[in-house]
Amino acid sequence: HSTARDYNYLLRDYLLPELGTRAIRSIGLDHIERLVSELRARGVGSHTVNKALRVLSQVFNFADKHGWVQRNPVRHVKRLKPPMSESGNRVVEANVLGPE
Repeated sequence: HSTARDYNYLLRDYLLPELGTRAIRSIGLDHIERLVSELRARGVGSHTVNKALRVLSQVFNFADKHGWVQRNPVRHVKRLKPPMSESGNRVVEANVLGPE
């Protein structure tokens, strides 16, 4: 996987369907927390959700640099931890980033 392909996949399949109709200036912490909840409810793994949050944070950083927003609300969203197994070890989730 290339980074650009991963970013495109995360934007196309996870971020834009949930947030793409909103002006970036209008997206707040509550929208992003709802996005995380919806992705988890759809069975998206914590690793993939965290990657999507990193991409979204980069979008907000770019928008901030250009004066389109005054803050990056993604910075206030707690990242997800991988689930624990019954033995107390972290479970490795499959990385579901699009087809090769």
